[in-house]
Amino acid sequence: MNPREKTLKELQEFTNKELIQKKYYELRNDPVALKQYAAEIEDTVREQHILLFDFPFVHHPDLLRESDLYPHLSISHVSNVNVVRHLRYTPVFEHSHSFFTVLYVLSGQCGHTVNGIDVPMAEGDVFFLPPYAKQTISVFDDSIVLNIHIRRDTFGDYLMISTAGVYSTIWFQFCLPPFYEATQTALNTLERMPVISCAASV
Repeated sequence: MNPREKTLKELQEFTNKELIQKKYYELRNDPVALKQYAAEIEDTVREQHILLFDFPFVHHPDLLRESDLYPHLSISHVSNVNVVRHLRYTPVFEHSHSFFTVLYVLSGQCGHTVNGIDVPMAEGDVFFLPPYAKQTISVFDDSIVLNIHIRRDTFGDYLMISTAGVYSTIWFQFCLPPFYEATQTALNTLERMPVISCAASV
């Protein structure tokens, strides 16, 4: 098995969080069984910060910052680009990021909205989101969806945003080349990395 095949195999495997979220999702139409399962996993949900919003102590994160997602590694400290797999069966909720995000569907499909507009995605699709764009992601099967997170300051002072949130032509003149290069670098990690982090990405 070559490194790419090994990485893809690891990406297909369900994490413990995903397995919990998957079972919770599958029991959604059985109130009795769902209540029993919720009691069984309450401590785990609390300890592992699993995003199951039926639990009163689980809060809805509206804005995710670099320091929130990566307190010890990746784009908050040592790299401008980080690739994480979206956790399957994560409940859908609207949120935004303080950094750039590239959504890439490696296999399967996903539901996706941007600022309230439906933008469904299928295998091979790529979608670029600027900071503070509001989005939702829905993955309730075996699909593999990657989030490529890019530090906002990767583009330096070339990116200018008007008060209305509209990107100027400076973006297209100066930022697309480094953005493309950064994105390609992240995607190319699939060819050579033995492991891609499966940290929660929402």
